[in-house]
Amino acid sequence: MFTKLLPTLDLNRAARVDLDSAAQEWLRARDARGVNPLLHPEETQAMIDWLHSSLSVEWSFGGYLEDRSHFLRGTYLDQTGGYTHLGIDINAPAGTVVAAPYDAIVEDLFDDGDEPHGWGPRLILRPFDVELPQLILGHLTSLSSFKVGDKVRVGDELAFIAPAPRNGYWFPHLHIQQIARPAVSAHREDGYLSLDGYGHARDLPTLVKTYPDPMWLLVGARRDSAGLERGSPVEVTCGT
Repeated sequence: MFTKLLPTLDLNRAARVDLDSAAQEWLRARDARGVNPLLHPEETQAMIDWLHSSLSVEWSFGGYLEDRSHFLRGTYLDQTGGYTHLGIDINAPAGTVVAAPYDAIVEDLFDDGDEPHGWGPRLILRPFDVELPQLILGHLTSLSSFKVGDKVRVGDELAFIAPAPRNGYWFPHLHIQQIARPAVSAHREDGYLSLDGYGHARDLPTLVKTYPDPMWLLVGARRDSAGLERGSPVEVTCGT
């Protein structure tokens, strides 16, 4: 099965993973008690490769509301303790195509380059469908061909998953996060500069409503905050 968002990735060749659990096992096997080696993209990619090999898959996904206090120990998140991941990650090779999953308008463009644990090039889409949240796509290749206000159509190629260091100095992956429409105005006021991909577990009831689960973009069905399917399924094509 292929989704509109990731037209070249087959879900039949993927697995859902918990990167923090994988990180605990990886770090324990290396007796890594000092500086976290997973702060380096090369080390994290080695862990991802090991994980994919052990699961006999080509790529992986997951991470919504995952506590990443082991995986990201030693990052800026230590200051707040806000290790809860607010989106899902697509752990796939650099160069993987990212396409528009629906008709939308470019709401915001941002690029903090190779700043460690940043966004790299980031795109925010405002769907034509007013019932859908806005969509954040992070750690992309250059977005220089777009400007705020541009319209994109379903299936349009947007960018590619970027390599380090220009993706915010991460291992190659795509960060997918949604913002509920009622919560957009606060971010819009500061030009989305305060937007983060992580929050604190103590704020979970609010975070779930503000940043709803984007998994439906992969599995093909829209779901409300209670996890119940609603609306029509997202179009998918099947393949081997």
